[in-house]
Amino acid sequence: MPLAAGWPQLKRKIDSLTKSPADLFKAAVEAGDVDEVRQLLQSHAELVATQDRQYQGTAVDWLVHGALGPWGFSTGQYGECARLLLGAGARVDEASLPTGHDGVDRVLREHLMRG
Repeated sequence: MPLAAGWPQLKRKIDSLTKSPADLFKAAVEAGDVDEVRQLLQSHAELVATQDRQYQGTAVDWLVHGALGPWGFSTGQYGECARLLLGAGARVDEASLPTGHDGVDRVLREHLMRG
């Protein structure tokens, strides 16, 4: 297998050995990586309530940051990732809308309307 074809798997393995679950979660959320976010939440459900120390950002903040300015790898599945985070208990403030990303805004508005 060429390195380019196996790079995502190799990077994921290296990251799993060198980064904390919180760091992996933040990176996965910023990338809109639904599969990785789901997997991390299954083993570390408390991550959905994590805030970073530097900016006090939440999972929804990281999602919006990644959606508006994807840094490096991105799946582009930000709307689905928003659904996953909200379903796991992530909180969203109505004042944060609009975020600037139509797919994320749609999911957040639906969530807020349901109460």
